[in-house]
Amino acid sequence: MIKREDLMRVLTMSAVALVATVVLPQPVSGQETSVYGQVVLADDPRVEIARARIAIGGAGAQAASFVFADDHGQFQVVAPRAASLTITRSGFLPVTLKVAGAASSLSTPATVKLTRAAAVSGRLVDLKGEPVVGGGVRLWRTDDGAPPGSRSMMTTFTNDLGEFRVGGLAAGKYEISSYHDFDEQARIRTNDEMQSGLLRLQRVTDENRAIAARVIGEPQLLSDVTPIEISAGADAQVTLRQALSSNRDGLRGSGAIAGAVIDAFGEPVERVRVRAWRTSGSGRLPAQQTGAAAVTDDRGQFRLFHLPPGAYVVEVLPASQQPSAPAMGPLYYPGTSLVGQASFVSVDADEAASHLTINYVPSPLVSLYGIAVDAAGMPIRGVVGLIATSSGNGVRLAARTTQTAADGSFAFSSVAPGEYVVRATLLRGDDPRSPLGIMPAEFGLQRVFVNDVNVGPVRLTTSPTAKLLGRIEFEGTPPSTPADFGIRAIATDPERTTDSPLLRMTSTVSPNSDWTFEIRGLMGMTVLNLEGAPAGWWLKAIRTPITLPAGEPFDVSSDIEVVLVLSNASARVTGRVLPNAMPGIPLVIAFSTDEGQWRNGSSYIRYVHARSQDRTFAVQSLPPGEYFLVAIANADIMPEDDELTALLQALVPLSKRINLVAGDAQGHDLAPVALRK
Repeated sequence: MIKREDLMRVLTMSAVALVATVVLPQPVSGQETSVYGQVVLADDPRVEIARARIAIGGAGAQAASFVFADDHGQFQVVAPRAASLTITRSGFLPVTLKVAGAASSLSTPATVKLTRAAAVSGRLVDLKGEPVVGGGVRLWRTDDGAPPGSRSMMTTFTNDLGEFRVGGLAAGKYEISSYHDFDEQARIRTNDEMQSGLLRLQRVTDENRAIAARVIGEPQLLSDVTPIEISAGADAQVTLRQALSSNRDGLRGSGAIAGAVIDAFGEPVERVRVRAWRTSGSGRLPAQQTGAAAVTDDRGQFRLFHLPPGAYVVEVLPASQQPSAPAMGPLYYPGTSLVGQASFVSVDADEAASHLTINYVPSPLVSLYGIAVDAAGMPIRGVVGLIATSSGNGVRLAARTTQTAADGSFAFSSVAPGEYVVRATLLRGDDPRSPLGIMPAEFGLQRVFVNDVNVGPVRLTTSPTAKLLGRIEFEGTPPSTPADFGIRAIATDPERTTDSPLLRMTSTVSPNSDWTFEIRGLMGMTVLNLEGAPAGWWLKAIRTPITLPAGEPFDVSSDIEVVLVLSNASARVTGRVLPNAMPGIPLVIAFSTDEGQWRNGSSYIRYVHARSQDRTFAVQSLPPGEYFLVAIANADIMPEDDELTALLQALVPLSKRINLVAGDAQGHDLAPVALRK
């Protein structure tokens, strides 16, 4: 242990980060210098500060060069003579040392004194005492000698509770005020996506209509300027009041997630980004980032709000890094680099999921590269996708894509650790069967595992995609016009197809005169939907050659022949949506009581808008069975499959239960219900 009486060089930190020069004798070798030291509390050097981070930067420094002090605050680093050391610890102001001269030894160490950082926190409310959501708060120092026009501003935004906090402050005198800048939302969205949604909830009240005429981009102080004097380590509390209020309508029915991010030592991690990904049941669509992101404060704490009810994965992203430092990957609650191993966080309406603790030990991002060739070994010019597999919790994020070069090579940078599928797709243009005139002609994939080193070369070999030859059989008298029917194939395997809903499906094809049809460009699990059929007809089963219920995915990795069985033994429901004060045209939904039938395109889910003139409706072509029937006052169209189950589950207690047999024509009047958005 280093004896304090032997420590010959004391570097004292002022109220702001101090830059000092340490002349260390006894050169070691070449351009490197061995530096020994101990980190202590500035107010009382007898107090050792454990686990401070000592980062090497500046000229000659290697990427990711840092160490942690031990439990007694002691450290040793080998650094270039021209480099600098930055010593940081959560809750303290940083110190930067310029290393010059030669080496030190255990008998000539340096003592680094850290000063406790202060903070200002509080709430922003309107004149009625209601919290202001997404309000801007500015803090500036007044005793640093800088002229008023050149003082640096520290800016933050309030959360859904109107709370704000500015940490990492040196002791001194400050002033604080709330403000509004009408151009700030666009500038923040351009420069920093994590804040893009914070200001959208503000609106100008009647008392402040004059503010809207101000110059865009010119910040306007809204509250009185409040002077604050804080001492080292203090947490000053302040309440700001302004006339500009918030539109809280967007928050009704939404929830929040709150918690803290800690490092491997259990210490808070500040200034990292936290965001929420809304997940879904099927995993066929990627999770969606929802609500505004947040940045952890000096206590490592965060709060995500404006989140619709549902299940979420919480992601932590590193703060901005030095250009020489390696990029670090994201982590997911409770502390895994693999999104498939993340734990779900459940959010309820008007509630907050609090007290989350995320363990933040990030891994570096790496590169993945390779070549894509066809079955003959020739390079292809196509699209390569990188998809994180959804093993474990079933969650996946959106695929990344790139184009191959002329020699078939491809590369992805900034790849986080995890399990991936790398897929290559060769598209063929001018195909009338495809909604965009293109069709996958060849396809290949390979599974890879990424850790902390570059991966490659990965060789992808494609093979021709499959075609489906189909034929339609009828239960009942066959209709006379095949053109009245349409069949559409939808790919359901997320590892084999694009994230775009449009590109996952073929265009609708009509049967030939002999009731046969053909669909090309298929690869993997596929669902067939009947579209555009005359009233009364519905898809009952598919033979592949085994008989499957309609809507059941089946494998089309190779050419296949299928038979679609259609039936006209159906029922219909008519009625009227009762008048109400809610705007819009009601949407009437009839859906099976069997959750196994809940997917878009299912014959057991039918929906129509009521007629605007008289609010009547007619739901046709319903297979026999038990159904829920409901009219929604504020719905437009049915959501994607991944959100369909959640919507229908919410509608069950609001619906009327009916039983339909073949040939039924039941009548029901419905009182419309409203769903919270």
